[in-house]
Amino acid sequence: MMRRRALIAAISAAFAVAGSAQQQPATPPMRLGVQTHFSQNWPAAWGDRAIDVTAGSLRDSLPWASGEPRPGKYAIEGSVAGTLSRYCHRSGGDVLLTLDPRHPLYDGGHTVSTPAAMAAYAAYVGTVLDRLPGCVTAIEVGNEINSGNLAYPKGVDPAAAYVALLTVVRDRIKPRHASVAILGGSTNMIGTGFLETLFKAGMLGVADGVAVHPYRHLADNIDWEIAHLDATMRRYGTPIPIWATEFSDNYPTPDLAAPELVKFVTLMSASGVRRAYWYALIDQRFFRNMGLFTQSQAAKPAAEAFTLLTTHMLPAGRAQRIDTGDRDVRLYRFGADRWVVWGPSGTLRFDAGRILSARNRPLPGTSVTIGPDPVVVIGAGRFVFTRGTVLADSLSGYGSAPWSYWVEGADGQRHALGILDGMWTSAFGSRFTRPLAISDTGGAVAGDAAHAARAVIRYTAPAAMTARVAACIAKSPGGDGLDVALLVRGKRVAGAVVVDRWTATDQSVTLRTGETVDLSVGPNQIPGHDAFTYRIRLTEAGSTISPDATKGPAGCI
Repeated sequence: MMRRRALIAAISAAFAVAGSAQQQPATPPMRLGVQTHFSQNWPAAWGDRAIDVTAGSLRDSLPWASGEPRPGKYAIEGSVAGTLSRYCHRSGGDVLLTLDPRHPLYDGGHTVSTPAAMAAYAAYVGTVLDRLPGCVTAIEVGNEINSGNLAYPKGVDPAAAYVALLTVVRDRIKPRHASVAILGGSTNMIGTGFLETLFKAGMLGVADGVAVHPYRHLADNIDWEIAHLDATMRRYGTPIPIWATEFSDNYPTPDLAAPELVKFVTLMSASGVRRAYWYALIDQRFFRNMGLFTQSQAAKPAAEAFTLLTTHMLPAGRAQRIDTGDRDVRLYRFGADRWVVWGPSGTLRFDAGRILSARNRPLPGTSVTIGPDPVVVIGAGRFVFTRGTVLADSLSGYGSAPWSYWVEGADGQRHALGILDGMWTSAFGSRFTRPLAISDTGGAVAGDAAHAARAVIRYTAPAAMTARVAACIAKSPGGDGLDVALLVRGKRVAGAVVVDRWTATDQSVTLRTGETVDLSVGPNQIPGHDAFTYRIRLTEAGSTISPDATKGPAGCI
């Protein structure tokens, strides 16, 4: 018990931490919208479901090719435009339009790059805005353009041509529609590596916002990636607002969506995201667990979470993270008396209020037992936090001390990894050891047995401790396995060649300040299919918490 108290004292000021409301930053609340597909023949009546969940905005399209059947001749007054206009007038909300800059009549159907074709696209955008006065809040120029949707002819510099198009659109629409935001980028996932090429080409000085689509199964650590995107923008100028114009996941079961939606929105709100759009309002044929409603318009768990956020949480103001003294616990406050909390372990006792699940269902008791699913509290001003038995967790602690990420070469030398930006995501890695990478939930190794590049996830003790270590590795299908080792103070204490799944759940360790626990993963003999998921937890001596004590797909997360 004395060692445990010494550790707690080193990490925070007290075993029980009292908190109270603090002044909220003077930033506008994040608006939560939803993706619709009225441009793909959805029934107009489905728009009522967006009003049911108090969606503040719709994201849809008015495709250029159908809206301009002949050069300079427009046909925008159809049913889709009418449906969107009715939504704006009935709900008081607005619409984000995604407009693909390709048309069979211009530049041979490629993404427009010649002055005349870019001017034609900008004229179409302006005409759309004229036909939907006061309804459109933003234009997203292209959709997921890091996934091959920029189709320029040979010899065209994609980044320069795209930024030139944004400039033409800005010059065309701003004199008449100054409040309409021009969104650039539009990446599948948070493609910071791709977006950096646009920042270098001058996008930050032209666009009003950058659009990203942060699809991921677990919302945890989306704030880390958003912060990295913001830092990347700062290297090239003044950052512009981030819009998450699509986000969600095709969850294995509908009930998994609700808690992740609450976490997504809380983290994005706290990160300064201007707007976010859940994908989608209604289930689709190939994405049956992504909608807020079934195709028969029955509300799903995600709809309950969505409504909880739009009616009770977001109107109160931006989410603000509150320090409990335990860095792994995520506690956020909206306004003065609305809270969201999740994390590895611990309890919170509030002075008042209603305790709710992510589905807006009352929970029993007067205190919150912290776990992987978020809990919402409404009407409370103060809290008392008591630590749980988890001392460190590789998921909730990802990206900063006491966790670090390394590559070990065939010579046994280790080198710290920095952040490596890809076309879709960012993770710890090195351009010299691709495809080796380490994310918050998984990674990959490189090379073969003779030329191995091993991925090492390291925990460095911030204070002396006696603890139990639990670790898990789940390998992707195929290949001849992974060589996995768990090391304490540099000495191997467990390991195996893993072809499916491996856990180490009962490793007692005594560490002095600065001593380490490493999960080292390398190839077996033959390279290929060497991706994995992982989880590491350190818990109090005598406790029993598994390394994968959270819901999720098969594997370790």
